Amino acid sequence: MDSLTWVALGLIFFVIVLVLYMIVVLHMLPGKIAKKKNHPQQKAIEICSLMGLIIFPFWMVAMVWANFTPPKFMIPSTSTDDDSGASENN
Repeated sequence: MDSLTWVALGLIFFVIVLVLYMIVVLHMLPGKIAKKKNHPQQKAIEICSLMGLIIFPFWMVAMVWANFTPPKFMIPSTSTDDDSGASENN
């Protein structure tokens, strides 16, 4: 095999690796969007988008989900106060 064949094989290998890398980066995009928007369900969106590598519609769902901001009444409130309901009498 001459040197031109090795150059061609090297370019083919490089392009395959580059395409695979771009596919993975693209599938991580919904998770990054959710993190940037501080979405309350970031981890679930990341998992759903990476599952899109196997089943593509999951990636589309994750992309819509990451861009959807749930209404405030759907977000569970986090409180540092004692939520036991007991009131203090002084």
